[in-house]
Amino acid sequence: MATAFPHFNELPAELRSRIWEYALHDEYGALGGSDRIIEFYDYDRASSVTFALSRQYPSLFFVSRETRYEAAKLDGGEWMPVYLDCNEAKDSFTDVAFEVWINFRRDTINLSERFTNVSSTLVWHEFRISVEQYRLQWLASLLDHTTLQKIRNFRLSVSRPPVARRLENEAWWRGEGLELFAPSVLKRVTIVTNHNDLALWTRMIILDTLGEVWGVGNEHGKLPLVGLYVFSEDGPDWYRTEASWFRLE
Repeated sequence: MATAFPHFNELPAELRSRIWEYALHDEYGALGGSDRIIEFYDYDRASSVTFALSRQYPSLFFVSRETRYEAAKLDGGEWMPVYLDCNEAKDSFTDVAFEVWINFRRDTINLSERFTNVSSTLVWHEFRISVEQYRLQWLASLLDHTTLQKIRNFRLSVSRPPVARRLENEAWWRGEGLELFAPSVLKRVTIVTNHNDLALWTRMIILDTLGEVWGVGNEHGKLPLVGLYVFSEDGPDWYRTEASWFRLE
C-alpha cells in the first residue's frame, strides 16, 4: 500500500483543506480532545518563563507552511504573544519572548504554585498582598491587555495565608487580580487547593469581589462559573461544579 501521495499539491485548494480538516479532527480524537491547559511556571521576574501544554501541538503544525496555516485556521485559535520586558512608564510591551498557540474558547490558562518560587510569607512581608494576587500581577506583565481581555478559562492554585497571618482578614485572597480579565468574557475560573473549606469559601468570596469590582450581578452570565478542584495526597481528588462534587478516578 502506498504511504505517500506525491500529487497532493495538485489537488484543488478546497479539497486539500477538507483533507487537512479531517486529519486535524482525527488527531484530536487520538489526543483525547482539543482542549488544552497552558501553564506558565518558573517565572523569575522578567528574565525567563517556561510553559507546559497538557496536549501537544497537532502534528500538522510541523509538516509544512501550508499545513501549519491550514491547521491554525481550522483550529480557530491564534498566536498569543508572551513578553518578558515591558516599559511600565509607557505601559507598552517591547520584547516578545515567544508565542503560544491558544484557542481562547477552549483552552485554559493555568497559574499553579510553581509559577514563581516566592513564598507566601515573603510576598506578604514585602508587598502586603496574597501570593495569588502576586502571581496575577506578574501574569499581567507576561501578557498584554488585549490578551488578558480575551481569556475565557482560567485556573489558579490557592493556599491559606502563612500561619502568623491567618487571623488577618486582608491576608486571605479574595479574588484580587481577577479584575484584569473582562466581564462577561471570563467564563470559568477553576480554583485548585487541598482544603475543602478553603475551596468553598474562595468560590463565594471571589464572586462577591468580581461583582463589586465589575459592577455587575450574575444575571445573563456576567460573572464566571467557579469550579473547585480539591486534591489530596492520601485520597481521591474531587471536582466541584455549581451543584455537585465529583470524584476523580
